[in-house]
Amino acid sequence: MDNIPEAPAQFVAECLGRITLPSLLRPPVSPDADPTEDLVFWGITKYAYSLIVHFRTILKGILLLSETGNEPSVIILGRHLYEWNMQASYAYQKFQQHLQQVDLKSAWELFLAISEGNSWIKQHGRKYAPEFPNEIIDRSTRLKHFAKAYKAYRLKEYGSEKVDDDYSYLSEHSHPNGFCLQPYCEIHPPSEVRFVEPRSNKLPGVLHSCTMEWMLIMARILGLAHEETVQRKLVGILREIATAARASAANGRDRT
Repeated sequence: MDNIPEAPAQFVAECLGRITLPSLLRPPVSPDADPTEDLVFWGITKYAYSLIVHFRTILKGILLLSETGNEPSVIILGRHLYEWNMQASYAYQKFQQHLQQVDLKSAWELFLAISEGNSWIKQHGRKYAPEFPNEIIDRSTRLKHFAKAYKAYRLKEYGSEKVDDDYSYLSEHSHPNGFCLQPYCEIHPPSEVRFVEPRSNKLPGVLHSCTMEWMLIMARILGLAHEETVQRKLVGILREIATAARASAANGRDRT
């Protein structure tokens, strides 16, 4: 792509689509045994690989919707990716803390909670499969914990944060309220209202920034597990974006 700085999310989607994720073999550790370092690293990598596949799938769908000008649907799915970015920052900080403290048990429990947790099965599963042992399933971690961790992450990394601003903007366009309905009303003074379907191929700026930040966090998560195959590819994509941004900035200065 020649316009990487103007469309980093599109560039990331293209690059992620070319990444082949290796298969993983679970270390031979009994479910009843204490988790080993190899098992924890396997869990972290499994979580990261799964999230990469999911993120790139949703991002591809967003771009297809954007091509048709379906901005409302783009924003709703963009909110979903923003939430996953918050969750990834939470996972990174927690995994890093547990590994620094050599607390493999807590690291493994974190993996189970964020990668295997399912509140629907926990609360409703027995209605549909009475024989299923839902007591072994963890509840999903609440979004408020991800948001709190994400704010802390941004403050540490960038010295400021506006998570509530960005997330509220995406949420207001995703929930049933007036913010959703206003774009469909075209006012013609003095008293006429016409109803239209607004069309825009433009992606919200927060989606571009969220996508690049998620890439960086995922590279860091894989680094915690000493995974290099996919991590190097993510880092390579980020470096290409940074190089293109510097070149674009230099060209802009030359024109002035």
